Amino acid sequence: MSYFAKYITYLKNEKALSDNTIKPYTKDINTFFEYIGSNPDSIESVTKDQIKEFVNNLSESGKSRSTINRKIASLKSYFTYLVEELEVLDRSPTTIKSITKRGRSLPKFLPQFVVSTIIEESKKKSLKSQLIIELLYGSGGRVSEVANLKVEDIDFEEAFIHIFGKGRKDRDNPIHKSCITLLDRYLKETGIESGYIFPHRDKPGHHMDRRSILKLSKVLAAEAGLDASKVSPHVFRHSYATHMMDNGSDMAQVQQLLGHESIETTQIYAHINKGVKRKNFEQFHPLS
Repeated sequence: MSYFAKYITYLKNEKALSDNTIKPYTKDINTFFEYIGSNPDSIESVTKDQIKEFVNNLSESGKSRSTINRKIASLKSYFTYLVEELEVLDRSPTTIKSITKRGRSLPKFLPQFVVSTIIEESKKKSLKSQLIIELLYGSGGRVSEVANLKVEDIDFEEAFIHIFGKGRKDRDNPIHKSCITLLDRYLKETGIESGYIFPHRDKPGHHMDRRSILKLSKVLAAEAGLDASKVSPHVFRHSYATHMMDNGSDMAQVQQLLGHESIETTQIYAHINKGVKRKNFEQFHPLS
């Protein structure tokens, strides 16, 4: 019997939970493992960073505090069972705390020079690595959206990419002409003419998984001498939005580029923008 099946049996027999009570647990746990491109029995490879990334994605997608806290509780329950009951793990990766009533914390982002440092590091690794990082930072796409890109989604003449977003809400985002040049070079060198731009190495017909992209971002950060714990695909997306707002972009435009359903989700970047303005004001204004 698999670990996950044993856990479900444990909830039924030991905890005496009803099927209706167990259903949200199983759904939450499966949602997390689908997010990281894995399954509930692949427990050894789960990291704290993956769970933080998952929770950040839920928050950024506009999920309610209660929904996020329930998913955190479900993951804690499962990993606690694996540690304390089955003893197949030494410790649980679920150290993240529940979301408090204070609401969302400000999203983490990287200064522009740090992003540039990581891009320069990616150039040393491979053309593919550079392209992934430049798309994460330069398109406003979620990691799943970048991984899901196909050759057919690229408008090479206008320098736009078609993004298939959450809830089947598509959008067309501009990218730099230099990124288009990079894409063209990459496709020619790899011989990819159609389908996924980043195909899965071992699964024909599938795209590269999120976990591989997360690992790449952290490896590049570490090789650049940076704190890898502060770098993830989602942080590049936050940096994209923050830098757009810092440089005067309209909030409604950023909302469309990020694919946010509500502008309230985008407003959090305005708070960061105010913080940057305050810091600059206090540093440079003679009366400060």
